[in-house]
Amino acid sequence: MSVSRRVSQEALLAVVTAGTAYLALSPGLHEALHVAYNYAFTGGHVAGCGLGPWTLDGGRMVTCFAPGGRPALNALLTPVTTALAGVGLMWASPRARRAGVRRGLLVAGAAAWLVQSLYGMGLLTPPALDSHGVTVWGDGIAALGAFGWPAVAPGACVLALGALVLRRRVAVRTRDATLWAWK
Repeated sequence: MSVSRRVSQEALLAVVTAGTAYLALSPGLHEALHVAYNYAFTGGHVAGCGLGPWTLDGGRMVTCFAPGGRPALNALLTPVTTALAGVGLMWASPRARRAGVRRGLLVAGAAAWLVQSLYGMGLLTPPALDSHGVTVWGDGIAALGAFGWPAVAPGACVLALGALVLRRRVAVRTRDATLWAWK
């Protein structure tokens, strides 16, 4: 097999791995954690709506919460836990045997870590459509409303931890070599 064909296959494998892992982590794990935390906080109840415990609201998938839960605490914990899963994926990615899988897992972990950390701090919130037009709402904004500025601390800590893990995984090389080398 030629070197260029092998590199192309590894690049394709990296893109497919990154896309699949990111979708499993960011929206998939995130919404599943909302359900799990709600189940734990309500003593075993899960609300049903639309698509099981989920529905679409303003073009976004959201979790329906059972009464008696702690939605503000849920909004604080879910993105932080998902961001930690992204950090864990970045940390574990060197253990994959194939270079494309290693790179894909690193990229997916970094994307989930960065997006979920910023989302949990209320700094990165996608717009949603409602009857009044475009609004901005999300977990970080709900946590800030309930707990004030201290709600930023968990997301900021995970953001710093992820930066350290990412720095250990990526090395800057001199000009004569490639710009970024994946460890």
